[in-house]
Amino acid sequence: MLRTFGAALLLAAIALGQAEKSPLRFEVCDIQVSKITDPRQMKADFLPGGRVDVRGMPLKIIIAAVNKVGEDMVAGPAWMASERYDIVAKAVQTSTEDQLLEMARNMLLDRFKMVAHTEKKVMPVYALVAGKKGVAMTEAKVSGTDEGCQVVPSAPGQNDPPGVFHRACHAIAMADLAGMLPRIAPAYFQGQPVVDLTELKGVFDFKLDWMGRGIYESAMANAGSGAPSDERAISIFDAVERLGLKLESRKYPMDMIVVDSILRTPTEN
Repeated sequence: MLRTFGAALLLAAIALGQAEKSPLRFEVCDIQVSKITDPRQMKADFLPGGRVDVRGMPLKIIIAAVNKVGEDMVAGPAWMASERYDIVAKAVQTSTEDQLLEMARNMLLDRFKMVAHTEKKVMPVYALVAGKKGVAMTEAKVSGTDEGCQVVPSAPGQNDPPGVFHRACHAIAMADLAGMLPRIAPAYFQGQPVVDLTELKGVFDFKLDWMGRGIYESAMANAGSGAPSDERAISIFDAVERLGLKLESRKYPMDMIVVDSILRTPTEN
């Protein structure tokens, strides 16, 4: 699935709108104006075998996603938020997700003729900082490409309801954790980015267990009304604190992508 990521990658593709283009490009890339109007039908998948399948996605969200930023960090023509596209692309089977994202960025330059630059904007963020008592994570020994966060099942004999999540993470840098949090628990962050200010170096192994915001607030309301407390009622903020970290609301200068010009109708397939 598509993930949400950091704005510095844009600079490799559009140095103030005058990019030195990367050689990485899709072998085949079909782009069509989408007939999908229901946001619930939108999807963007990076699939095994070098395949990319985007359906009903506004261009603003596509630009944000392939540059690893939130939607609020992209500015440009108003139609980018409403005009939807279907994109089916194919690369070599061994392409990594990062390579596919680079190809997608070059697709925006080649097919939509996008010219953009970045500007600093002070905005509300969540700062990921180290707690005062030290971290509760294990420093990882990286082995090959064996890093990432995997969804794990409930504990044996425990049937979790929908909205209870468990992830086992291996060899994760704090900057990657900051980028991941708004993606895996979007209702808690409401579009605000998370910035790594931990100053922790290296990569870590840890587990994240939390409840989605809706079910968490219901569980807390029930407990406040005298119902038995649910030990699984852990917010994403609680889950982060269990790692010896903390999320704090702050104002912070962020790199915003400003689209200077872009085609509404991409060049032909």
